[in-house]
Amino acid sequence: MPAVNLCEALDVLGRVDRVEPARLRELVEPLLIGPVTVTQTTARHAWRAAELRRRRYHRTRSPLSLADCLALATVGGEDVVATADPPMLEAARAEGIATHPLPDTGGRRWSAPSA
Repeated sequence: MPAVNLCEALDVLGRVDRVEPARLRELVEPLLIGPVTVTQTTARHAWRAAELRRRRYHRTRSPLSLADCLALATVGGEDVVATADPPMLEAARAEGIATHPLPDTGGRRWSAPSA
């Protein structure tokens, strides 16, 4: 996970979901020493993210954020993208990236549309 995506997640949890800073650290820090790795980003990642967004973004059908594209651009090897964001899951799957759908705020998990 690029640091910008960690920042985005921390912002939403703190500002939107009103998780207190101490509780936020209790919840997130174990993930950062376990299954989640914060990755360095490079110019190569930026180019890949911009290209991915050019191909996959659509204002109404696929509002894929630039931060999500950067996260996808840093994925490699055995990495798995875990998110509740349907446009990000759809783009990851279209790019051949392994996914793990997370429940949204209503407890629902996204599933790929039928072909």
